[in-house]
Amino acid sequence: MRATFENRGNSEWLPFDIDLGVNLEEMEGAVALDGLDGALVGAGNQYTKRPLLVYSAQKIVAILMERDGMTDEEAWEFFSHNIEGLWVGEGTPIIIHDVVFDS
Repeated sequence: MRATFENRGNSEWLPFDIDLGVNLEEMEGAVALDGLDGALVGAGNQYTKRPLLVYSAQKIVAILMERDGMTDEEAWEFFSHNIEGLWVGEGTPIIIHDVVFDS
């Protein structure tokens, strides 16, 4: 699976394209979030646990705003109630919150 990401450099967001190395066919039991492929940032797991898909909360909210016409507040509320708290078993995706460190 390939994805385009944004990378913070020189205080500007620069797009770049990378191969995520994620083969969904090999990720038995991993649950994908429908319609949110643009928020997928990779795969992750804990030692001895199966791999799970990893999504960016900020990218999910951006998709909800653009695709569904939600305001920032509406998108975060929808995300909090319907996505972030989602539990669909051991294959439930990991959701991360992007962190930007000040230099």
